[in-house]
Amino acid sequence: MNIGDVLCTNYGGKSWILTSPDDYSALEWNDSSEKPTEEQLRNELSALENAEPMRRLRFQRDALLKETDWTQGKDVPVEIQSSYVNYRKQLRDLPSIATPILDDSTSIGIRNVTWPDKPSS
Repeated sequence: MNIGDVLCTNYGGKSWILTSPDDYSALEWNDSSEKPTEEQLRNELSALENAEPMRRLRFQRDALLKETDWTQGKDVPVEIQSSYVNYRKQLRDLPSIATPILDDSTSIGIRNVTWPDKPSS
């Protein structure tokens, strides 16, 4: 991540040009609002980096929940519905119990998460 990421995330509605992604002196501020200081951008960058492992966890968790949404339909047999209830609850609880760590060598970019086992249907 770099200050370009911070600008896109936190200042996307403002008018600016950045010709080098991590060079504050390359930031041309064309907005009527006050240009953020380099210190502000570095602090916001740190906050984004600290939040990234949990963002990735939630992204993966949401994909797994979406993948099993069909199991909770009224036309799905009760045996299938009930077999997924606990799994889906465990997925929803992950953000409150897991402490993900960034690891770009994994397929989802985090480690230190114990994912629940998906029921076989």
